[in-house]
Formats: sequence, C-alpha cells, structure tokens
Amino acid sequence: MAVRIITDSVSDLPGDLKSAYGIEVLPLMVNFGEVSYRDGVDLSPEAFFEKLKTAETLPTTSQVNVGQFTECFERVVEAGDEAVVITLSSKLSGTYSAAVTAAEELGTSSITVIDSRFVSFGQGLLVLKAAEMVRQGKDREAVVKTCAELIERLEMLIFVDTLTYLHKGGRLTGAEAMIGGLLSIKPILHVKDGALAPLDKVRGRKKSQKWFEQYLETHASELSDECVGFFHAADPEYMEEMIDVATEMIHPSKIYRSTVGAVVGTHSGPGCVAFAYFRK
Repeated sequence: MAVRIITDSVSDLPGDLKSAYGIEVLPLMVNFGEVSYRDGVDLSPEAFFEKLKTAETLPTTSQVNVGQFTECFERVVEAGDEAVVITLSSKLSGTYSAAVTAAEELGTSSITVIDSRFVSFGQGLLVLKAAEMVRQGKDREAVVKTCAELIERLEMLIFVDTLTYLHKGGRLTGAEAMIGGLLSIKPILHVKDGALAPLDKVRGRKKSQKWFEQYLETHASELSDECVGFFHAADPEYMEEMIDVATEMIHPSKIYRSTVGAVVGTHSGPGCVAFAYFRK
C-alpha cells in the first residue's frame, strides 16, 4: 500500500520536482473572458504573463471542484493506496472544502486532507516535505502529524513590485494605487492565519532588498543552514538578487527555485518575489 501526495496547482511546484517525487497536481482554472485554461497545464507561467500584458480586464480564477477530487480519490482507492492531500489556504479558496467533501462522499478513511494555510511555493515547500517523508518510508499518520507541526513553523514573505494588480483585484482603492505608484511604494506581505496580510512597505526595490537583509539578520538563528524556497512572478533576475543576499547572510543548506503560476500571478502581477522557510 503506497502513500500518495496530492496537491493543487497553486503550490507552484517546478515540473522536475513533481516528477521526481511522483506528486499529483490538480489544476485550478484561469479564465480570460470566456476562455478557460488549466493552471500549469494549458497555460505556462510564461504564456500567462504574456497574455496578462494585453488583457483588458483582470482574469478570474476558479477552484478545483468536487468532481475533480472525486475522480482522483477513486483512483487512489481502487489501487489500494492511501493519500495525503495538501491544498492552498482555505481562507483563499474553496479548494480545501471541495477536497474534504469529495473524501467524505467517497466514504473512505484512507485519504487525509490538509489545509496548508499557505499559498504558492510556501504551500509547495510543505508538499515537498511530505513527499520526502513518504520516500523515507513514513506512513500516512506520521506524514500528517509532521505536516501539522511544520505548518506552525512555516513563514513566507512576499515582495510586491506593483500595486496595479492589488488594485484591480479590489485589495486597494484607485487612489491608494496611484499614490503608491507615484511614490514607488513596494508592499511587503506575509501570510498570517491563512490569509495575506501587510507586514511593511518601503519605497523602491533597493530598499526592499535592504529590508530583506535586516530581516535575515534579525532571524538568523532560525534560518541559518536551513532549506529555503524562493519564487518569482516573471522576474527571475530580481529573485536571483534576493537569493544572493540570502546566500551571503544565512548560508541555506538548500535553495529551491520556483515560478509563480497563473492563479497566483493573477493577484500578484509581474515583478513579485517571495521567500519561504520553516523556522527552526
């Protein structure tokens, strides 16, 4: 009896890691007008950001539905396997609820659904930890228990380059976005209690890097020699600049790199860089 790890496309897992660990990823949908695309299947991150440049209105997104989860879970049960399902935060999408409903309707006790309380490669780091445990021979109960502990230690910082998409998505007024743009205000967000929350704001990208340096210095004791993840929205150069800062200051044991997919990119816009890690 194998333990399978299943997640959704918002985890933004790089393709090589999905293949290496045998992780199954169910796609959310991204809708440009009347045309819908499966995140990461029909629309790569690169193709998405190209379409975003010319889109007259912000695309919409939709969750993985109950039927998709049911079909996936039926395959798990028919094979005599078990599964740990790790979704994006239940405060940001109904995907978690759909997975729970599908498992309950199937009436199986071999599937455990976990609300990661995170998004993008913060969620992805948790998925990778679960997959590593399975590779080490851990059973489903052990994986679920450890994931619950890891969620409490997971941290994620998001450096947003433009306020345009936060405004289009209704998170800022037009005046706030205009003033922020004129002043080159760069919001710094984090994930708190399963939702995105403001942490700070600085003026200009260079000051974002300086803020990051100070953060790493302050949190060095919980970061040094740890595995960390960096991910970007159509700005790999900016990500590499932040990685250079972290490499020099905290000497990570391993650095994962990822690209923000279409669902997260709809809300962040291009130019966003984020950093995730588990506190010691």
